[in-house]
Amino acid sequence: MLVSELMTKNPVSLTKEDTVRDAVEKMYELDIRHLPVLDEEGAVLGIVTDKDISSCLALGDISDNNSEEVEERLSVSVLDIMHEGAITVTEESPISDVIEIMVENKFGAVPVVSSDDGKLIGIVSYIDLLKEAQEYFEEK
Repeated sequence: MLVSELMTKNPVSLTKEDTVRDAVEKMYELDIRHLPVLDEEGAVLGIVTDKDISSCLALGDISDNNSEEVEERLSVSVLDIMHEGAITVTEESPISDVIEIMVENKFGAVPVVSSDDGKLIGIVSYIDLLKEAQEYFEEK
């Protein structure tokens, strides 16, 4: 099976101008955990995860729920918290490559870039893989 058969196409993403607040809002609104960060041309610069946001906000570290401190942390650029140089695959990659990347790196998702121009065209998450596995086992 190829990545193109399983990926979520045209995923929501962030730009380098976005803040942690923007990432939190998108993740909450869409119930997702991974957001690729793109440059002006649509190439992947990195990825922000729900864990990156939790680490940034670390609300337990904020004394007495200081709203100024919370605001300051929400205003941080996603560039400051993202995993830089995200490992990507193309739509022509076998799913086994994605699984290997996820297992070896403990990733929850891998961005998919076009083999033509390197721009983001999709994402494969562990949920996509589990849905495929569920269908497979239901057929057995």
